[in-house]
Amino acid sequence: MNEEPPAISATHEESEFSQPRLVSVETTRYLLGKLTYRQIGLMVQRGELRSCKIGRRRMIEAASIDEYIDAKLAQARSLKKRRKAAA
Repeated sequence: MNEEPPAISATHEESEFSQPRLVSVETTRYLLGKLTYRQIGLMVQRGELRSCKIGRRRMIEAASIDEYIDAKLAQARSLKKRRKAAA
């Protein structure tokens, strides 16, 4: 398997933004720690990630990846605080 992240090429329009608005499922897998395609698909079905199809390709909204990571980090911090308070 390819261990390097997929290249994100910037088109003329994308170069005006700090990051692309949509990324491939492969890039999403890399950004979330090598999850499987099935796991990404389930996250889309559960509404944890927003996506759209362009032709035959499923594209994931980059902002939803950031939101997912932020939510998981907040959940971990909350759990840590509860455990600390219970001790």
